[in-house]
Amino acid sequence: MLPLESTKRLTRALQELGLIKKEGKGAFLVTEKGRLLQFKHPYSLAQATELWAGEHQESWRNLIYSLQTQSSAFKNKYGRAWFDWLAEHPDKHTQYHEVLKIYSSKDYEKLTSIIDFDQHRALLDLGGSTGSLLLKILETHKKLKGILFDLPEVLEQVKIPRSIEGRLELLGCNFFENWPSFSVDGALLARILHDWSDEEAVKILKKVGSALSAKKFSAVYIVENILDETTGRGSLLDLNMLVMTAGKERNIDQFRHILREAGFVLTDIRPMNEVTSVLVARKASN
Repeated sequence: MLPLESTKRLTRALQELGLIKKEGKGAFLVTEKGRLLQFKHPYSLAQATELWAGEHQESWRNLIYSLQTQSSAFKNKYGRAWFDWLAEHPDKHTQYHEVLKIYSSKDYEKLTSIIDFDQHRALLDLGGSTGSLLLKILETHKKLKGILFDLPEVLEQVKIPRSIEGRLELLGCNFFENWPSFSVDGALLARILHDWSDEEAVKILKKVGSALSAKKFSAVYIVENILDETTGRGSLLDLNMLVMTAGKERNIDQFRHILREAGFVLTDIRPMNEVTSVLVARKASN
């Protein structure tokens, strides 16, 4: 039990953060912003808060290292790249992918309304985690088949609903290893490229290009936050990617560059919400 004076000081601070509001004499109500920290909220950030408050926060204490070296402070501190470290810590690994699932339910909810997936027959979801986004797409596009591509230990967490049985293939593989042979006419990369350097992003895109059919409507859909050099929007996330993975957020010209290096051309940009857009790319003509 906190002393009364300490309780008052804490509640004032929570008010300033917008997590609670005063309601009558001595009473406080949790705001909508505050409810995001409750586990029962459909878009709960409770697990994300727990996850990012650990090794993530410790890595940020070494931001200066990343700024000086342009490399990951996390890897320098913990001796392993972020994704390799996750694979060695099952509890954190499960929590991370649960956080991604919650992010997906909110951040990508408009994707199926701005992209016509009915034009495709087979869609690759590269790095699609436990498949929440691809499952939603397959549920609403009954003729579409999907390939969920991620590490084998991630795919172990996938639960395939009966409604899409026979239309979803799980492909466990590392992005940078040799891929099995398959062909799709659509590919989805939702917040994948920002985890990687330009060189690594180009390698990933080239592999996607090798799996993409030559059909006229074949396309790659890249869901990312676009760095705004004028307003600075996206810059904090850019620092976060540097600290955690040595990745980066990119502006439009930088996206065009890596796409061009991988044999693609950017054909459209479709805003999805206040921070996220879908970049549509197609194979460049020879």
